[in-house]
Amino acid sequence: AGNGDWIWFEGNPVPIHDAEGGPTGFVAMLRDITEARAARLTMARSEARYRLLADSASDVILRYDIDGRIEYLSPAVRNYGFQPEDLIGRNLADMLDPEEIPRNEQFLQDLAAGRPLPRGEDNVWRTRDAAGGGVVLEGVTSPIQDDDGRVIGAMAVLRDVTQRRADEEALAASEARFRLLAEQSSDIILRTDVEGRIEYVSPACRLLGFTEAEMLGRPTIAFLDPADHGLAAARFQDLLGGRVRAVGERQEYRAVRKDGVPVLLDGTASVIRDDQGKIIGAVSHLRDVTDLKAKEQSFRMLFDDNPLSMVVIDTKTYEVVQVNDAAIAAFGWTRDDMRAVKITQFLSPDDRALATVRLGEIDRPNEPKPYIIVDGKGRQREVLPFIRPTVFDGRPALLAAVLDVTDQRAAEAALARSEAQYRLLAENATDVIATCDLEGTITYVSPSAERLYGYTTAEMVGSDAARLIHPDDRPMVMQRLREMIVSKKPDASIGYELRIVTKTGEVIWVEANPSVVCDPRTGRVIALQDCLRDISLRKRMEDELVRKRAEAEAAAVAKAEFLSNMSHELRTPLTGIIGFGGLLEAMPDLPERARTYASRLVSGGEALLAVINDILDFTKLEAGQVELDPHPFDPVAFVSKSIHLVQTEARRKGLQLRTQLDPSLPAMLTADSDRIRQVLLNLLSNAIKFTAQGQVTVAMTHEAANGGRLICRVTDTGIGIPAALAHRLFQRFSQIDGSISREYGGTGLGLAISKGLVEMMGGEIGVDSVEGAGSTFWFTVAAAAVAPAAANTAPDDVSAPAPLRILVVDDVPMNRELIVAMLEPLGALVVEAGDGLEAVSAAKASRFDLILMDLQMPGLDGYAATRQIRADCAFNRGTPILALSANVLPKHIAACREAGMDDYVAKPIDLRALLAKIAEHAPAPAPEPAPLALFAG
Repeated sequence: AGNGDWIWFEGNPVPIHDAEGGPTGFVAMLRDITEARAARLTMARSEARYRLLADSASDVILRYDIDGRIEYLSPAVRNYGFQPEDLIGRNLADMLDPEEIPRNEQFLQDLAAGRPLPRGEDNVWRTRDAAGGGVVLEGVTSPIQDDDGRVIGAMAVLRDVTQRRADEEALAASEARFRLLAEQSSDIILRTDVEGRIEYVSPACRLLGFTEAEMLGRPTIAFLDPADHGLAAARFQDLLGGRVRAVGERQEYRAVRKDGVPVLLDGTASVIRDDQGKIIGAVSHLRDVTDLKAKEQSFRMLFDDNPLSMVVIDTKTYEVVQVNDAAIAAFGWTRDDMRAVKITQFLSPDDRALATVRLGEIDRPNEPKPYIIVDGKGRQREVLPFIRPTVFDGRPALLAAVLDVTDQRAAEAALARSEAQYRLLAENATDVIATCDLEGTITYVSPSAERLYGYTTAEMVGSDAARLIHPDDRPMVMQRLREMIVSKKPDASIGYELRIVTKTGEVIWVEANPSVVCDPRTGRVIALQDCLRDISLRKRMEDELVRKRAEAEAAAVAKAEFLSNMSHELRTPLTGIIGFGGLLEAMPDLPERARTYASRLVSGGEALLAVINDILDFTKLEAGQVELDPHPFDPVAFVSKSIHLVQTEARRKGLQLRTQLDPSLPAMLTADSDRIRQVLLNLLSNAIKFTAQGQVTVAMTHEAANGGRLICRVTDTGIGIPAALAHRLFQRFSQIDGSISREYGGTGLGLAISKGLVEMMGGEIGVDSVEGAGSTFWFTVAAAAVAPAAANTAPDDVSAPAPLRILVVDDVPMNRELIVAMLEPLGALVVEAGDGLEAVSAAKASRFDLILMDLQMPGLDGYAATRQIRADCAFNRGTPILALSANVLPKHIAACREAGMDDYVAKPIDLRALLAKIAEHAPAPAPEPAPLALFAG
C-alpha cells in the first residue's frame, strides 16, 4: 500500500496467447482479502486458546449437536477409561445410566426449543465409566447458536461429584441411625451447648420423671443434687477446654427425680465440634446405677464375710481381681500369688484350654464343671466352681464360689466302681447301656437295645461293636475313643453323635456318652462303657432347621465363597511370582541388572499381596471375624523387630529410623502383639512412603492406670496433611486426594483397618499434622504389665529343617517346585505328591516328619486326605500336617483344624514363616508307639 502496509489479494490469473498460440502474458482479476484473512487468523488463535484450555481442564468438557451426537470431548474423559476419539460421533445416551435416557430426551427437546436449561443440583447426570462403574457428573450446559441465532448444539462443563454424593448419603444415613438409637436407648442421652443448656434429650429422661419439653433449654446442673453442682461445672469446663480424661473412664453424678427421690447416674461425655474443629457443645450418655451400686455394696459385704472360697475374675483378661480370706485359707495361696494372674494358671494343663472356652460362654445356662487345680503346696485338688456374672468396682466381672470336692470325688469314684455292674443291669433303662473290652467286643448290652436296634441281646453280646456303626462314622468314633483311652480319665465325658445301622438296615442317629473303666489298683484302662440315646427325631428337626437357615443365608454364603475364590485365584499365581522371584534374586552369580529386575518383580508381587491382604482384613473386620490373641511380649524387642522389618525400605530412601522408648516401660506386656505390629508397620510404611528426606521416629510409653495402656507414636518429616482433610484418613478407600493414589499408590484401606483393630483392642487412633512439616500418627491399646516369667516368646532365629523328611502335596507343579527349591538347599528331603490320593499312598508307605497339605485339589482334597492319613496311615497318624493354601478366611482355618491339621501356612509362601512353622511342629523324629489292639489297622 502507499503507506507501507501489506495488502493481501486473492485472484485467478488467465494466460494470453498470440495468433500462433504462444503465451504472451496474463490477465488477472484480484480481490482485496486483507481484512477477511486477519479475521480468520484471529478466530484460529482464539480456537487454539480455547482447545488448550479445554484439553488441560480436569473437568470433562463436552460439545454435542442438537441430536445429542458428540462433536468434541476433552482428554479428562480418560480418567474414566475412555479415549476421546472413541466417543466422538456417538450419542450421549450411550454414556448415560438407562434410567437417565428419558430425561436426556426431554433435555434435548428443551435445548432445541430454546427453553431454560437446568443448572447446579438440577443438572446432575448418572453415567457409567468404561468398566461399568457408576459415575455422577454435575455441571453447566450452555447452548451454541449459528450466525442466525438458531440453536445448533450445546457445550457442557461437567465435574465428578460421585464421592461427594456418596458422602452426603452416608452422612444422612448416619444421622438417622444415631437418632433411632438415641430414641430407643434405655440410657439418657443429652446434647448441650457450650453454656451447658440442654439442646436435645432422649425419651429415656422420663426415668427421672421429666418430659423432654421440661428439660429442653434448661442447664444440666438444674437436675443434679446441689452438692454436685461445683463438680459437674468443673468437669464440663475440663471437657470444653480439651482436658480429656482417660479412655473409658466413667463419671458419677447425684441427680434428683422430679418427685424428689435421689438417683445416682453414671456416664461419659464427649465434645461436639463444627466443620472448623471449634467446640460447640457436648454429648453425654447417662445410666441410672442406683440399684447397681446398692447391689455392689451388698455383694462386697457378702464376699468378704463368706465362709465359702470366693474369687472375682476379670471378664476380658480372666485375671484374678480379688479373693476372700476363705479362699486364701483353703488353698494355701497368698493374695500376691493370685492378684493380676490369669485364673487358668492355677489349673492343670489339661483343663486350661477348656476353662477358657467355658468362661467365654458363662452367659449361657450351664451346670458347674469340675477342674483340677494345683494348690499353694503343689497338691492337685478337684474343685467345683459356681460361676455367675457380676459387677465389681463398676466393671463387668465373674464371681466364682469354689467348692473343694477332692475327697467327695474320691469317695464317689470308689462307690461308682463297686456299683458299676448293678447300674448297667438296670432293666428299665430307656437308653442303651453297653460295655465292651479293648478289642471292641461287646460284653454287656441293656435290653433296651433290642427295641432300638432290632438285635436281641444274645445276638449282640460277643459281637464286634464296630459293625453297628455307620461306615462313614467309624473313623471319627475310633479316633475319639482312642483319645479317651490315652487320657486315662474314668469320668472323662466326650459326648458326640453318630449313626447306627439297625438289623433291618435302617439308619438311626444316637447320642453317645462314652467313658473308660480303669483298674483301681494299676489305673490301667480295662474296658469302655457307653450310654446311647436315640436322637433321630431331633436330628430330623435339626436338618429341617439347617435347610431353612441355609436358604436364608444363601446370599451371605455366595459373598463369602466369591471372596474365598478370588483370594485363592490371586494368591496361587502370586505364590510362584514372589517365591521364584525371591529365589532368583538370591542367586549369587546373577547379573546386577537381572537382580534388579528380580527385585522389582518381588516388590510388585508383595505390593499386590498387600492389597489383597488389606481387602481380606477389611472384609473380616466388617464381618466380625477377627479374633484377638492376647499374650505376653517384650515391648522393647517388639519395637526393635518392627523397625528391622522396614529398615531396608528406609535405607533405600536415605531416611533415618529412630526410637524413643520410655525408660519406665514394663519388661512384659499382655496384648495381641501381632495385631499391634500390623498397625505399627502400617504407620511406619506410610511414614516412609510420604517422607522424601529426614527421619521417622517411633516413640512408646505405657500408663498403668485402669488396667494398663500402651501408647505408640510414629513421627515423620514428610509432606504433612492439610487440617481440613485429616478427617478422611481413617475412612475406608479414602486418601487425601486423587493424586496421592497416583503418585504413591495404595488402596486407602490401611488406616481404616488399623482403626478397626485398635478399637477392637480397647484403644483409639489419630493424627497430628502440619502440612509441609510432617505428621505424628498415634494409637493406644489396652495392655497390662505382667511379670517377665509369664512370657513365652518364640526365638527370632529360625533354623533350617535339615534333616527332616517332608511330604509336599499340591496339584500345581509350580508350587511343589517352589517348595523343593526353598527347602532342599537347606538340607531337607522333600517328597512330592500331586493330589490327595498320592499323598495318602505316600503316607501309608513311608514315615515323614512333616506334611505340607494343599486344600483345593481334584479328586481327594486336602481335608479328606488329612482325615484318611489320621485314620488309616499307621506311619503318619501323629505326623504334623500343615495346611498350605491361598484360602485364608477364618472358616478355612477352622475347617483345617477340624480335619486334623495342626497349623496353617498361607500362600504366597514366605520362607521365614514356613521355616518357623516347621521348627514349631516338626521336632526330631521319634518312634511312634504301637497302636492299641482295638484300633489296629
